[in-house]
Amino acid sequence: MDILTSRQVDFIKLMLEESDYKPIKYFTEKLNVSDKTLQKDLKIIGNYISKFNVQIVAKRGYGILIDSNASSNIEFINSLNINLKDKNNISVEERRVEILKTLLLNSNSSTSINQLSEKYYVSKTSIVNDLKYIEEWLKKYNITLSKTLEGTRILGKETDIRKSIANLLEDLLD
Repeated sequence: MDILTSRQVDFIKLMLEESDYKPIKYFTEKLNVSDKTLQKDLKIIGNYISKFNVQIVAKRGYGILIDSNASSNIEFINSLNINLKDKNNISVEERRVEILKTLLLNSNSSTSINQLSEKYYVSKTSIVNDLKYIEEWLKKYNITLSKTLEGTRILGKETDIRKSIANLLEDLLD
């Protein structure tokens, strides 16, 4: 089953609280995100909730409203609670190791702070702090973090990257 981000779950919960149509702008202000972000989220949410025979009704000039039977659909509500529980099962140390592992194994590609924030259900500030920690860890191997508009990625010699992966695995096994 698909897993929604915490923002998407919050968006659904806000819609469930409403009994009248509300414009997207209403939700963007409550969630502090752009219209474009919520439009993308609506597509993902629409696919997710359709599995529970729930739908979002859009009415031009009025806004959106989640199906009135959604709040009485126990299976649907339980799935939202499962999503919320899943996101809290990882410690800060585990998250940092996961991010480090991802960066090392995908050293040819970039990832954004926003992507990491959504993946691990934490604030961007938490991810920035994680990256500072990771940056310090990487210094031992002559590897640096490149932070550009395209995203964050690892820069270093292939041999140094391989050594750091081997040491990370060794640390994890201990």
